[in-house]
Amino acid sequence: MLEKMKSLSLRWKFGVVMLAALLVMVVVLYFTLQLFLKREFAALYGDPATKGLFIAELLLSDVKPIIDKDIDSQKLEVSVKAYKTLYGVYGIRYIFLLDENKQVIVDSEEKPIAQSLIDANPMTDENKSCMSYSSTNKQTGQKYTWHDCALAVKLPSDAQGHLRVITLEHFADS
Repeated sequence: MLEKMKSLSLRWKFGVVMLAALLVMVVVLYFTLQLFLKREFAALYGDPATKGLFIAELLLSDVKPIIDKDIDSQKLEVSVKAYKTLYGVYGIRYIFLLDENKQVIVDSEEKPIAQSLIDANPMTDENKSCMSYSSTNKQTGQKYTWHDCALAVKLPSDAQGHLRVITLEHFADS
């Protein structure tokens, strides 16, 4: 076999090496992509409590440059509303950014966010926190579970804020 390889031209040897390298790259890319997609699908279709945190992290990675540059920018509001529209099919109900005094800086709603919703999560200085609470619709008797995830955000002037994403899990069988 070694004799056959020695007798091959340089072009063929180069071709075999390139083919092997390409094959290794395709295999590595396949497993990397598969691992990435499993993580994405697990976050969006898995445990509802982690869904809000996953989307908050995605949103924060997109809007952090806007927050650092100009927190009052229209781009920030557009980004928050776009995420609400995009991920609303996954049960996202509210997305909002609070300052250190629990005042809403930007939100995904047309109407003001209810103060009871803001106060529902006591938000400590932790980087990430999620809490769940249940409610029942008094008219229909349907049960809901709210998953409120808060992500700490460093605001301009070294202020500490929180990006909150609230998802709603509806139980149709109740």
